Amino acid sequence: MEIDIPDEKVFLSDFDEWSIVLLNGLISDTEDEDKQLEAIYEALPDKKKWEMMSKNWERVFNLSPLETEWKLRGSSIQATRDDLEDLA
Repeated sequence: MEIDIPDEKVFLSDFDEWSIVLLNGLISDTEDEDKQLEAIYEALPDKKKWEMMSKNWERVFNLSPLETEWKLRGSSIQATRDDLEDLA
């Protein structure tokens, strides 16, 4: 199936990192960064945890290819429509 949607009506994100978001995880590029983020997150008061997680999740839109032993980014991109209000 092929559909034609204007570029400005589509969000692109990394599918694998989206899975991390769905599981309430933090997105990191290295194992060391992951450990650092987890330590920072755990030390935060509950009210600040959501703020940190929300900011971290913006990384799901970073599509720059990266392949390491820890990370494979940019190999599986998903597209999501941003015009659902037009369907009502």
